[in-house]
Amino acid sequence: MQEAVNIYTNVSLGEVVDNSIYKSSFELNGKQNSTTVQEYALIGNYPNPFNPSTAITYNLPRTSEVTITIFDILGSKIRSFSNSTQEAGMQSIVWNGKNNNNSQVASGLYLYHFKAVSLEGKNEIFESTGKLLLLK
Repeated sequence: MQEAVNIYTNVSLGEVVDNSIYKSSFELNGKQNSTTVQEYALIGNYPNPFNPSTAITYNLPRTSEVTITIFDILGSKIRSFSNSTQEAGMQSIVWNGKNNNNSQVASGLYLYHFKAVSLEGKNEIFESTGKLLLLK
């Protein structure tokens, strides 16, 4: 786990605006890392627990259509970041702890579902789920 934390110290996070996910620029040791990503991976979120926001980071080996959905512990959909096309490389979105109505959610455990569909001719779909803990 220590290795993953060290990655974040050299990462510049993108922004999430109006339910869209925008491309983030990540550099490791001064070099763009898009050529180093070999497979789909959900790296996780940092910090966790978080307040007021957390970054969900993942790897895309190919240009992909990305959807991230956040659910409360009862399975109700809280927030969706949907159908944005992203280039290959290490990517990230930032969740500010607000729902789709832009209202702050309560402290507690949340789940996020990550789905990436390759747009480069290969019929690849990657899905994974992680946990978020919001503390106030």
